[in-house]
Amino acid sequence: PYSYQWDNGDTTYQTNALDTGLHYVTITDYCGSVVDSLIITNVAPLDITIQSTDINCYGDSTGQILIIATNGILPYSYMWSNDTTVHDSVMTGLPAGVYYLTIADGCGSIDTTVVLQQNDSIQFSADITNATTNLDNDGAIDIAVMGGFPPYSYEWSNGSISEDISDLGNGIYWLTVTDMNGCTAIDTIKVEADSYGIIIYNSFSPNADGVNDVWNIKNIQYYPECKVQIFNEWGNLVFTSEGYEIPWDGNNNGTALPAGTYYYIIDLGNGDKPFSGAVSLIK
Repeated sequence: PYSYQWDNGDTTYQTNALDTGLHYVTITDYCGSVVDSLIITNVAPLDITIQSTDINCYGDSTGQILIIATNGILPYSYMWSNDTTVHDSVMTGLPAGVYYLTIADGCGSIDTTVVLQQNDSIQFSADITNATTNLDNDGAIDIAVMGGFPPYSYEWSNGSISEDISDLGNGIYWLTVTDMNGCTAIDTIKVEADSYGIIIYNSFSPNADGVNDVWNIKNIQYYPECKVQIFNEWGNLVFTSEGYEIPWDGNNNGTALPAGTYYYIIDLGNGDKPFSGAVSLIK
């Protein structure tokens, strides 16, 4: 049999009580002995460096995590809690979220957590000023943008690149907002018209002189479903018309009405709020 003699006094074939440095062991059998030496070095513990790339645009999967392991005892192993099929030091194509990783070497392991972040989604609200009528270009859109990574750039369907636009007619406008990372948000904004050029005159004079003899309402012909009602000062209905092909001539069922102030309600039949006001019958 063999006998062993370590320089620390141990006599077994292995010893665990050695400091770093040079050590000797003597191994003896019936034929003699052999003296050998070995150097115990101190292995630095496993260390890791994490390099991560956050997500560029909200909802994308462009994140990346790279683990750089040093020291310890090779080989290294990697275990990702979110994907047990991946055993590499790098993961790509990641969405925003929390990722857990265990890195192990021959002596132990390190548990670490990596958080990939993303900016809020780009959103914008619009303060809309409608056009006065379908014949006017006095509408406007004022934009307020949130989220993403400013500064922002703007591209409107009418060619404007300003944040806010004006001199707009009735219609639908497309807006594309792009942030510094190249992330975009697209939406449509509708500018409406308060009326189709309806102009309501406040007086007429049915005196058969051929001038202003009937109560005209400009552009009322564009609303064939309209309803026009006229009331006297006591609230009595003196004229009504479904559509307005024949304008009011100041009569009530063929009887001329006296001069004075009358009151109208005009419902265009399009769901908009009816117009109301006063008209003077002059004689």
